Amino acid sequence: MRTMRSSKDLTGNDILDILKRTQRYENSMYDSQEGVKNTLNGKILGILTFRESLRSTASLKSSIIRCGGNYITLDSSYVTSGEEEMDDTVRAISDLIDILAIRTPMTIPIDKLEANVPIINFMAGDEHTLATLWFFYSIIKKGIKLEGMKMGVYGQVRYSQPTIGLYRAGAKLGMTFYEDSVVDEIGCSEELQKEIKELGGHWERKAASEFIDNVDLMWITEGRPGEGADKNVLDSYLKKYRVVTKDTMKKAKPKCCWYFDEPRTLPDGRLTAVKGVDEHPTVLNKVVMKDSLAVNMAVFEWLLEK
Repeated sequence: MRTMRSSKDLTGNDILDILKRTQRYENSMYDSQEGVKNTLNGKILGILTFRESLRSTASLKSSIIRCGGNYITLDSSYVTSGEEEMDDTVRAISDLIDILAIRTPMTIPIDKLEANVPIINFMAGDEHTLATLWFFYSIIKKGIKLEGMKMGVYGQVRYSQPTIGLYRAGAKLGMTFYEDSVVDEIGCSEELQKEIKELGGHWERKAASEFIDNVDLMWITEGRPGEGADKNVLDSYLKKYRVVTKDTMKKAKPKCCWYFDEPRTLPDGRLTAVKGVDEHPTVLNKVVMKDSLAVNMAVFEWLLEK
């Protein structure tokens, strides 16, 4: 049985296969005839969340409904209260659903969780596996080849589940990552650096000014430094942080894509990027959520395929 508890469950070929299927779903999603309407007839997606979610949950619900399936939202209170282990909860609900989507804080990993149905990681443990595929699809639609792609990262990484997912999955496609985490203490961990190398990727710490004109994608991490950030480190981070402006974007290659991970508000009230930058034609924020629908459908198909 296929599963997607983290990108550790995916090979580079799996990633490319899912993205290839996505194109077919996107082409037929808005077909006035049958399109994708009945592809998941009778299938039920279980959604188990341990933290707030806006975009990801809405994306999953929309996708399953468009395919003729449905969803049920599962109660996580037994686990959060300590009355029941995660394994027991998952085992109990597995016979009631066809796919299980899980969202947890970084402190609750699911990469070894066993279930009788495929699992989708939509921000659980240390990464957001599903969103990684969304971003990858939006990138290739801009004409950028994923294999060997160069990605620049600006902002905190240690607590950024989407960024960690991109690192781990992108390494399997031979990507190169240049990181400016503003302060080293909340940058990529040594363990993850080692993992990137072992998976076939390349990671390097540099000032953004040294790589901004040499990358295919500039990834600006979310505003909040996340759970567990040391106050002194956070103060230093905010003092040194430079908000992205239209002038900043002019320093990149003309076809360099940009993504400003959300939420974009820093703890001091500033935004990671000024308002108005989204109007630039290479910014992916305008298209990722729409692209996510077809990606989800391809993931459902891939997971349920026997």
